Amino acid sequence: MNRGRIVTGFVLLLLAAGGWWIASNTYWVTETVSMPLQGEAARNPFHAAQLFVRRLGASPQTDTLLDTRDPRDVIVLNRWGWDLSAARRQQIERWVEAGGRLVVDESLRLSGEEFQRWSAVQYEYIETTAEEDKALEEEAARTGETPEADPCIELRQVGESPLRDELVDSRYFMCNSDERDVLTSQRQVSWGLRGRHGLNAARMAVGKGSVTVIRGYPFTDERFLKGDHPGILVAAAQLRGADRVHFLTESEHPSLLALIWMYGAPVVGLAAAWLLLALWRNGVRFGSIVGTATPARRSLAEQIRGTGQFALRFGGGTALHRATRRALLETASARIPGFHAMVEADRVRAMAAAARIGEAQLGAALDPGSGAGRELLSSIALLESARRAILSFKRSPSHAT
Repeated sequence: MNRGRIVTGFVLLLLAAGGWWIASNTYWVTETVSMPLQGEAARNPFHAAQLFVRRLGASPQTDTLLDTRDPRDVIVLNRWGWDLSAARRQQIERWVEAGGRLVVDESLRLSGEEFQRWSAVQYEYIETTAEEDKALEEEAARTGETPEADPCIELRQVGESPLRDELVDSRYFMCNSDERDVLTSQRQVSWGLRGRHGLNAARMAVGKGSVTVIRGYPFTDERFLKGDHPGILVAAAQLRGADRVHFLTESEHPSLLALIWMYGAPVVGLAAAWLLLALWRNGVRFGSIVGTATPARRSLAEQIRGTGQFALRFGGGTALHRATRRALLETASARIPGFHAMVEADRVRAMAAAARIGEAQLGAALDPGSGAGRELLSSIALLESARRAILSFKRSPSHAT
């Protein structure tokens, strides 16, 4: 047996020991796992309650705004800002006073003090005594059961049953509610559910209608399927077969952008069009607005005329007059014999004779201050004509040498 076989055998022994330990310390059990809500049940917290109400023959619907004025209807409120708008709050108050049946849950406790003032309902928490805590611990130790985080508590009905049925049990089990959270009211309670420490549900008459306050959230999501919550809804809403039940909630509301588009789509569209037009109008362009003209070579005559027009346009034509006068004198100096030795008057006379124009007219044109505007243009034209005429003037043979 060589060393390699010893190492292989040792590794196999370790693997076998590990497999035996895992098999001895693990076991399989079946555990129920709650699946997340899907579809309408995930979007609508009152989905289960609405299905139940519809099976009873009533007409349920989900609203975010008060959409009824019929005092024969029922409204169930959840997570609804009572103090958010005085107008809609007063609308509900008038609807109840006209005969409507209003049912609210724990969520309105956090909406402000206006609801408590109007309904005359106060929330109170009962502190347990040391003896009660000790009794609960002894009961748990005796039974070996751990107290549930959200136990179902037994409640007794007080007042007249809205169902008017002798077979209706006066006991209800409410889950996910602390029985030490109780309700008190300065008004007479016409119906309620009482626990060991006080009322967990109470109905008071308001005008011709009524308002019923329930502790906890027994009518939303999967909590509606626990305990006797369906029966509590029927009793709290005084439900009858032909009723219309409006479930009002603001737990799900559109975003700010969705609300802007919902109520101001035309304004948003016009603003977007104006913004796009402004960006297009003032944006950086990658080319000229008009196509670039094809470059072409200009003739010498065009360049001369362009230069003359420029000189005439800027400076009143004075520079062009001086240039024309200087060109005439240079031409006369080259073509007329003895031109440099002549005085000014003789030069004018010689140039006039060579150009065959009047001496006085040429002298006036040579004057640097010879008018302006059309007069200056006439002088420049006369000087240019004289220069061209002198260019064709030929010297006599006696002066050629």
